[in-house]
Amino acid sequence: MEDQASGGDAEGLLEAFGWLRDEFDIMLTDITQPDLYDLRDKCANQKWPRFADQMISALSSMFRQAVKRGRSTGMKINPCLGMDKAHEADPNANREWFPRNGRSPSSALRWRSRFH
Repeated sequence: MEDQASGGDAEGLLEAFGWLRDEFDIMLTDITQPDLYDLRDKCANQKWPRFADQMISALSSMFRQAVKRGRSTGMKINPCLGMDKAHEADPNANREWFPRNGRSPSSALRWRSRFH
């Protein structure tokens, strides 16, 4: 399945921030990790899990910058740190396929095409 948020990291981040616009109208310091899990799960259900993870990543970048400027923002910790992913990647999705008999994929295809 093709990644529905493809089209560049910048576009994905802009879409993630756009999706957040209506979700949080509060001070940064009032946002907690349980709030973010609720938001992530809602986003995963309304959009898709990979997008929800990108949204949390975008928020984490924002919170990281806020923590760096703690005196002016009041942020002491990044509430996104340590959050579980909504999307679990398939570890076999990008592996090269080899037939059981040890032939290379191209030789297996040539062998198959002679008989089919």
